[in-house]
Amino acid sequence: MSMNHPIPTCWPAEVYDYERKTITDVAVGGIDLRKGSWIHCKWCNSTLKTTSFSLITWRSHQRRQTHRAREKEFLENNLQLPIDHESLILVRRDLQKNKQHQACYERDVNNVINAMTTLVTDQQSDLDSLQHQVQDLTRQIQGLKKEIEILRPIKRNSMTDMDLFEKRFRLT
Repeated sequence: MSMNHPIPTCWPAEVYDYERKTITDVAVGGIDLRKGSWIHCKWCNSTLKTTSFSLITWRSHQRRQTHRAREKEFLENNLQLPIDHESLILVRRDLQKNKQHQACYERDVNNVINAMTTLVTDQQSDLDSLQHQVQDLTRQIQGLKKEIEILRPIKRNSMTDMDLFEKRFRLT
């Protein structure tokens, strides 16, 4: 473009309202808001490549007979447009709700997994603790058995040893 005509950076108001964020031209089904490199025709269900935010290609497309014939057909027969804006809004809302439900379910599943992991870890530590206690008790029992063997009375071979043992037994 020449110096007198700066390159446009947005779509004209006849195509898109930036304040309301809505397409204003009935025939436009979609536009590229970032680069302005394409515009979609509802009637023909086709996408046109354009130079940055330029309506030259769009206006020449609107002059074509096929575009006018399809526009007339849609308007006369009140046919459903290929892209229904209200349906898209409903689909988007449903998708949003489904994503929220899925996120909720994922949180619940993660919470259950974390709780089960904590429970298993606690049970494992309890089992380890009980195993250590059993081993300690087993060692104590072995020690007591050894003490009993040491403290067992020596065989009494003589009569006096047996008599002394018997007297001691009666006294206690």
